[in-house]
Amino acid sequence: LDLVIASDVAYDPLLLRHLCDTIGAVLRVSTAAAPAPARPPRAWLVVERRSEETFAALAEALAAAGLEVCDRSERLRRVCEAQLTFYCAEESLPRMMLLELTAPPKRTRVTL
Repeated sequence: LDLVIASDVAYDPLLLRHLCDTIGAVLRVSTAAAPAPARPPRAWLVVERRSEETFAALAEALAAAGLEVCDRSERLRRVCEAQLTFYCAEESLPRMMLLELTAPPKRTRVTL
């Protein structure tokens, strides 16, 4: 697996931890199966920042799942403003977030 894409899936704070844990698990399994020099698998998460409370819960769930997050929202806005291949309501555009997620391998702790 090289890529996971999810859109408008981060609206229910009760489900965010499960969503992020699942994305992390899929990315880690794919990373473990990939040859060493390969680019790590990524997930692109497109969310509308409707509520600061929900977005804070998402950020917390992403961190708890050990996912690294790179905000690519400006890239998304440029594409939408150019009116390329998909539609986004003009009033929603400032709230749209494009997050690139990667999952570094989990480190195991060895106790001697």
